[in-house]
Amino acid sequence: QRRAFFPNGRPFYAFVPWWISHAVALAWTLGVRVERSPGIGRWTGFWLGGRYLRLAGLLHFRQELKQLRLDLFEHATFLKPIYLRVRGYYRGFTRRSGVDQLGSRWHKSFGDSGRRRKLVQRTRQKARKAAGKAIAPPGRFLLRAVRSLPLMQSRVIPWLVRQEIDEVPAGREVGLMRRELRRVERSRTPIIVGPWLSEVGFEVLYWIPFLNWAVKEFELGRDRLIVVSRGGAHCWYRDLAEHYVDVFDLVSVKQFRRRNEGRWQDGGNQKQMEVSDFDDHIVELVKERQGVKDVTVLHPSIMYRLLRYYWYEKGAISLLRKHAVYRKMPAVDVASIRTTLPKDYVAVRFYFRPSFPDTPENRALVGRFIRTLARRTPVVLLNPGLSLDDHEDFDPGIGMGVHKIDHLMTPTQNLEVQSAVIANAHAFVGTYGGLAYLGPFYGVPSIGLFSNEEELVATHLDVSRRLSRRLDTPLVTLDVREVAMVEMLFDTLDPDGQESTSPSESAVAATSSS
Repeated sequence: QRRAFFPNGRPFYAFVPWWISHAVALAWTLGVRVERSPGIGRWTGFWLGGRYLRLAGLLHFRQELKQLRLDLFEHATFLKPIYLRVRGYYRGFTRRSGVDQLGSRWHKSFGDSGRRRKLVQRTRQKARKAAGKAIAPPGRFLLRAVRSLPLMQSRVIPWLVRQEIDEVPAGREVGLMRRELRRVERSRTPIIVGPWLSEVGFEVLYWIPFLNWAVKEFELGRDRLIVVSRGGAHCWYRDLAEHYVDVFDLVSVKQFRRRNEGRWQDGGNQKQMEVSDFDDHIVELVKERQGVKDVTVLHPSIMYRLLRYYWYEKGAISLLRKHAVYRKMPAVDVASIRTTLPKDYVAVRFYFRPSFPDTPENRALVGRFIRTLARRTPVVLLNPGLSLDDHEDFDPGIGMGVHKIDHLMTPTQNLEVQSAVIANAHAFVGTYGGLAYLGPFYGVPSIGLFSNEEELVATHLDVSRRLSRRLDTPLVTLDVREVAMVEMLFDTLDPDGQESTSPSESAVAATSSS
């Protein structure tokens, strides 16, 4: 400290008390000349200097009192016996009253700084709760009184509703989301976007539009982004990022299913609300594959935590509108599979899920649907023949006009192949959900069937309809019980049309025509 603070002169403690000089030297070395200790930081250096000043000053004051007592007893020797007697009485009183035991217990329980901090935190929490209980009743009364004022009813509250400031639950999450994205933007490391391990529907309908908004809003460079998804979904991110890593290039399908199902059990569902151990494991594998040590992760949980308020009807549709950009997906290269496809066809994929359960009625309906459709136009089945999630595909078998392409699909490119087939089709027909959302992004009309409306989320239906209007491409969601209504409508419009072999097949034909 002397060399750093007074290299060519007398030390500071030649002019002021030692404890002051050392505190000033410490603050100067760590707070001002911070380059000597960059790991500490300027403000921490000043804080250490102030703490040294306080503690050393108290020690100096105690030493001065002790020296004053010794000097007093040297000059007034008659006071020393009185002092010793009073000190004996005091120590006996503390032993009998338990003060020493209380002090030892206090030191044992809260002697170190960590325990004292916990005590202070618990005390603050209790005080905050007590204050909240005391303030809440009059606060609610005051709030009701203010809201009942004519000016609030006529002007202020309608303005708040228009500005959506009244959406208290989502407000905090919006702030946290923007803070996290600012942190990502300010970092100088590559950005891992993902890993996406959830459903196709949420990826297409929410995650990619959210990334479209985030990349534009926070000016995230394409060269910094490393998208991590699965199944060959890189074609969806081509205009967002220059780099893509497929999960199935890092782990086997068996490992993926086992680890992903473990993540579902831990989280209660497929949604990536939190960063799981599997997410961290994939990030480490991506870093090793890309040859980078430090990365910043833009995890899907930031989108899930924000939009859950809209999904659970705690926020308005503008929460999604303000934080998502819906646009057509980049074109898919279909040259490699064009020779295996008919010239004109309809893409079809039916699978069973809670909203379209595996029942004899649904199986019969789908079978008739595909057969009737195949008599009118070639049908290309998108069944991948892979067990990657909890969906079971319906296999109608091979028939006249039905084409299968499962031999073209592998774990690392099945979504790319399905996207290429849908993008080149006249229409897509299948179970309402993931792939049904994909059609409008390629300008392909789509029909999604369901049979159990209780398993559908109303907000997803609303977004799918808005998506259809936004991209100017039909996306029809149809309850299987409404097929007869469609049949009746077409019979009314075209009473001289060709009759189907059965009422059910007539309904299917009418639906496929629509």
